[in-house]
Amino acid sequence: MSDMKRAPSMWTRGALPGALVMLALLILILTSTLNFSVMGQTDSTVTSRLISEKLPQLLSAFGAVLLAHLVVGAGLGLLAFWAWRGLLGHFVRFPALLSALTALLIHLGVWATHIRRYPQAHVELFGFWPELQRAITHVLPEGLFLTLKVIFGLWLLAAAVRGFLEGFKRKKALALSIVGAIALLVLGYTLYSRSHGAYGGDQTHPNILLLADDSFRADRLDSRATPHLTQLAKTDAFVFSQAYTPIARTFPSWASILTGLWPHEHGIRHMFPAPENRLQGLATLPRLFSQAGYRTAVVADYAGDIFSRLDAGFDSVLAPRFELTSLIGQRALLMEPGILPYLQNPLGQKLFPDQRGLVELPRTEITVDELLQEIDRSDGRPFMIAAFFSTSHFPFAAADPDYRAFTSPDYRGANLYMRFRALEEDPEAIARDMAHVNNLYDGTLLQFDRQVERLISALKERNLWENTIVAITADHGESLGENGIIGHGDHLRGNEISQVPMLMHVPGMKPQKIDAIVRSIDWAPTLLQLAHLEIPKTMSGVDLTPLMRGEEKDLYLTAFAETGLWFTTGGSDFFQSQRLSYPGLLQVVELRDDYNSEICLQPSYEDLVTVAKHRAAWNREHKVISIPTVDGVRYEGWRRLPSGQEVEEEPDVRLKEKLLRWSEGGGRFRLLRDYVLPHRPVAAP
Repeated sequence: MSDMKRAPSMWTRGALPGALVMLALLILILTSTLNFSVMGQTDSTVTSRLISEKLPQLLSAFGAVLLAHLVVGAGLGLLAFWAWRGLLGHFVRFPALLSALTALLIHLGVWATHIRRYPQAHVELFGFWPELQRAITHVLPEGLFLTLKVIFGLWLLAAAVRGFLEGFKRKKALALSIVGAIALLVLGYTLYSRSHGAYGGDQTHPNILLLADDSFRADRLDSRATPHLTQLAKTDAFVFSQAYTPIARTFPSWASILTGLWPHEHGIRHMFPAPENRLQGLATLPRLFSQAGYRTAVVADYAGDIFSRLDAGFDSVLAPRFELTSLIGQRALLMEPGILPYLQNPLGQKLFPDQRGLVELPRTEITVDELLQEIDRSDGRPFMIAAFFSTSHFPFAAADPDYRAFTSPDYRGANLYMRFRALEEDPEAIARDMAHVNNLYDGTLLQFDRQVERLISALKERNLWENTIVAITADHGESLGENGIIGHGDHLRGNEISQVPMLMHVPGMKPQKIDAIVRSIDWAPTLLQLAHLEIPKTMSGVDLTPLMRGEEKDLYLTAFAETGLWFTTGGSDFFQSQRLSYPGLLQVVELRDDYNSEICLQPSYEDLVTVAKHRAAWNREHKVISIPTVDGVRYEGWRRLPSGQEVEEEPDVRLKEKLLRWSEGGGRFRLLRDYVLPHRPVAAP
């Protein structure tokens, strides 16, 4: 058969059947309901509006997914056709049907492997038959998947060997050229992947690595969930056991970490700030280190979309985007997650960058890979790199095997792989679900812990451990059933939301545990001091090195905090009856078409959201919380016990006065009957 006749056969009997199989699967799966969510909040009117107003973006996103299915299907069909032709020669009967069936079997095998590894990405699809997904993840033995991989590999190997031998008989030169080309490609890739520039950093100007895991509770720094971090804390890092964030929302919390300022000072008070108010012109860690000759970068996954919106001054930003087109792209991928296994590679991530923002697709290992690649881009200058992991953020989705590390194999609820549904209503089911969610959460920390160990090993292999300061913390903690709540940013009772882990490896300094109260706004001046750089006088945070050197036992700092924007209204959560009310999230945000359809808080709600915030101040013995309501500002007083528990008491007078002075923000706001108001008239929604 001539080459001219063989080519049409290859495409019509291989590529086309495979593409049609994937198209059929796509159509079958897309019969599920299309909806749209922001921060987990859905609204049918928003979905309808998207379809009517953003139809081109929707068509583009789903068109890209359709094209990916066709390309993957064609590739699987060609692979099947080539393999069977290599094994059986021209004696294949019904080659198109055989190619289609083989492509389907290969795809189902690849898909099942992905479902087992990343079950969270497929939960919504299997909502109609959750027991099928459970069978794939919990019933089928691991050995079966290994056996299938071996059979597939042997099948391909047999086809390749036979085809190569046949080709070698006919065209020796061509066969040898192919072998040589493959060898060169492998050698080139190996050399490229191991190459890097000269690393910078020394004792005078050490490298800086700032790592944070979203929603990492301080009380989980223990041997069960974080064995490697626990060991690091015992042997090679300073541990600040009483560290607190000023706000338990990612965007403003990171803004405080990078500026050393309180939220009312840097101006970011919630997750949806206007583009005009995102740290422009402020002294931030990246800007200050860059001015000192450092190379700066940030690497982040899911919740790190803030870095693509934040004007913090990083030289390089590798983070998801938080704009409408990106959210549509993510939704298109989740509508048919069977395509995801083929996209989790460098090419797939370039073509479909929106997958970086999928909370259902854990990327902790990939983020560490990207962080190491950023480190290996060294050009001789010291580096200051921030890495933000969303591993432990709601819905607590860890990859296999970590999501099942602490969970009971007997659990059969709707939250098997992640916090997907609301907890059951009867007390026994609630207790079962709450225990399971806590175990899922611990599994995410185990995954983060495992990857931090890998990162530290990589730093040691590169001889960077002894000239790199490694700081490990969180943007905030997480409530896991305390006060009947799962979440963060909504109230200020207890420690589980505001307290964060705070570890720091500093070469040349003897580590110790520090029990004094410190705040995440103190990170910036401390890192600057350790790098022998000048601390701006505008920073409200303080240098913690006197504690680290043993010169002081306590700096007698007061911690302050405020709540974020409430995403929902009404409901049974205690804080909902103790707040100034405004509509739910999707009713108070808008699309800024002048900024790539970013989602921002409507300006008319800015004042109300700020006035409505709960605020708190605490020291070692007492906590005072101010709660604005329609009937006036209420105050709660809490005695803080050494055990970490809090017992209600009358508000401490001196601490209450400190809270009021802090709330004024150095004259930025005014107090009227203890309400915190702007100096101008308050805007009404």
